[in-house]
Amino acid sequence: MIKAVEHGAELQIFVPSWGYATGTQQIDVLKNSTELCASAIFHISKDSWESFHQDAYWYFLEICTNGNIDKARWYVGSHTQPSSVDTSGQTISRERIIWFVSGTLKSGQYLWSVSLSTENDHEVFQKNMYWWFSIWSTNGLLYMSRWNVGSHVSRPHTSQNVPMTWYADICWMLAYQHDDKGIALDGSFHFLRSAVLDGHRVKLVMVDYSIEADNLVIRSNTISSQLLGHVSKDNAGHFSNESYWFWNHVTTFGEGETIRYFVGSIANDVSSNYTTGAKWFIDTRHWKHVLSTSEYGIATFGSKSDLVQYIRTGSKLRCVVHFSTDNSVFSTW
Repeated sequence: MIKAVEHGAELQIFVPSWGYATGTQQIDVLKNSTELCASAIFHISKDSWESFHQDAYWYFLEICTNGNIDKARWYVGSHTQPSSVDTSGQTISRERIIWFVSGTLKSGQYLWSVSLSTENDHEVFQKNMYWWFSIWSTNGLLYMSRWNVGSHVSRPHTSQNVPMTWYADICWMLAYQHDDKGIALDGSFHFLRSAVLDGHRVKLVMVDYSIEADNLVIRSNTISSQLLGHVSKDNAGHFSNESYWFWNHVTTFGEGETIRYFVGSIANDVSSNYTTGAKWFIDTRHWKHVLSTSEYGIATFGSKSDLVQYIRTGSKLRCVVHFSTDNSVFSTW
C-alpha cells in the first residue's frame, strides 16, 4: 500500500466497528517507511445519522496503519473546542481498519490538510491546530501557508525546494466547450447533462486554470458549478499574505461569479461577476447505479443493502438529488 501511495494512489478507509467510511485528504508515510497515516477532515458533528448539531464542530480524524485513530474537534468558525470532550479536545482509540487504494492525480494547490505531529509509530493532531495549505510547483518549489482553524490568524509561511514526481489521471474526456457568451464551440451540452445525471465527476478548464467541480446544478437549459477548492495567490507559486477563500460559480451560459472570504473569518473581501469560456470534462470511469429512493426514502431502484456493501468495500459515492419544487437537479460527492 505504501508503494501505491508513493505512485500517487488515493486511499479510502472503512472502520467496521463504527460502520464508518471516508476518503482521505492527506497521506503521510512515516520516516521508517513501515507505517502510514492519513487525515480524514471532511466531517461535521451530528446529533444523529441524519441531522447536524445546532452548534456544529469540525470532527477531524487521523487514521494510521497501526490501528491508532486520533480525533480532534474544533467549532466551525471559531478557534475553540467543545467542552463536551477532554481539555485537549482530542481522544485516541485503536480500531480495526480496512484500507482501499485507487489511482488519482495530486493537484498543484492542496488545501485539505491540518497540523500534525509524530509520536512513535503514528501521527496525532497538534493541540493548537491550524490549516496547512500548500502549493507544489514543477520548478521544485513547495510553498506552505498556515492559518488557525476558526480564526483569521496567520501562522508561519514557509517554502523549500524538494524533488517531486507528478502523475496524471488520464480518465478525463471533453464533453462540452463554450465561449464567454455561452455559445457552443465543441462537444454537446446534452452529453454533459446526461453524464452529470449518470453520476460522473466534472472538471472545468478556463484558460490556464483547471479545477474539479465540488457540486453541480442542472436547471432548465443550463448547468452551474461550484468551485470551492481555491485559496488566493500572489502568483502561481505563492499564497497571498492575507489569504482568502476564492470561491467561483460558473455556468454553461459563460457566466461567472467570484466571492472571497478571509480564511477563518466571515469578513467578505470582495465579490465580482465576469464572463468566461470554459471546457467541461467528465471522467470516463464507470459509475454504477446502485440505489434510487423516493422523497420518503423508499427504494425505487436497487437496494440500500447493496449501497452499504459498496461502502464497506471502499467505493466512492456520488449523489444526484432531484428537487420537484423547481425541477432542478443537484449532483455532489
